[in-house]
Amino acid sequence: MPNLSDCKNLELIPHTIYNKIRLDISGCPKLKSLPRPLSSGANLVQHLRLSGNSVSQIPNNLFSCLTFLLHLYLSRTNIRRIPENIKFSKLRELHISGCRFLESLPELPLTIERVDASGCTSLKMVSNLLTALTQPPTDRVNLGVDFSFLDCLKLKHQNLMSEFQMRALLIATEFAFRKTPYERPPTTKMYYPGDNIPEWCGIRLLHVQDAMEFGIISSQYVCRKSNVVNDEGGPSLFWESILEQLRHFQ
Repeated sequence: MPNLSDCKNLELIPHTIYNKIRLDISGCPKLKSLPRPLSSGANLVQHLRLSGNSVSQIPNNLFSCLTFLLHLYLSRTNIRRIPENIKFSKLRELHISGCRFLESLPELPLTIERVDASGCTSLKMVSNLLTALTQPPTDRVNLGVDFSFLDCLKLKHQNLMSEFQMRALLIATEFAFRKTPYERPPTTKMYYPGDNIPEWCGIRLLHVQDAMEFGIISSQYVCRKSNVVNDEGGPSLFWESILEQLRHFQ
């Protein structure tokens, strides 16, 4: 992995920097902008670490050009927005913890498995997953998502719960169509601040009797108070959707 981390005087990087599979440019406080990837370039980067920089803007063509990008680390940067075309990427992990100026998250890709947005104190909106409603089931190696929104006190809980339920439904559908079983049941996990457990917690995502007819699964929502606290010592909730396989298609 080309390592430019902790270069305290680094201010500029070339367009050709994206031709490495792994790239670490974290901890460079004087780096305020990223070069636009060249559409004709060898954009091979899969792991990109930019945490701890002063970057405030992501190039609009980053996700359309970096088609191999799987892991993106932007924690503790000054970013204010993330390009909407991120939903068309193949990103698996997005780390944006401590991005204090970020106010909204666009719709994330179907491939996403982990999002750490803890400490995004200005975050108000998470765009709900809509693409999944028009896409056929995939056959991913890893099935499950893990989201953290600790200390995101401005987030509307209803908006967050809609995203949680849609992700759980997507995973349930993919799990149902998979031909080979998983060693462990996939889960949808989400942390967010609060201490009130909704009355509807515990309802089933799919009716078990109908699910059995199609060889699908049942899913139970679980919500409990977490032992993880925010920076101010406040409580948080842990949401989880656990899938139980009834049978698979033959």
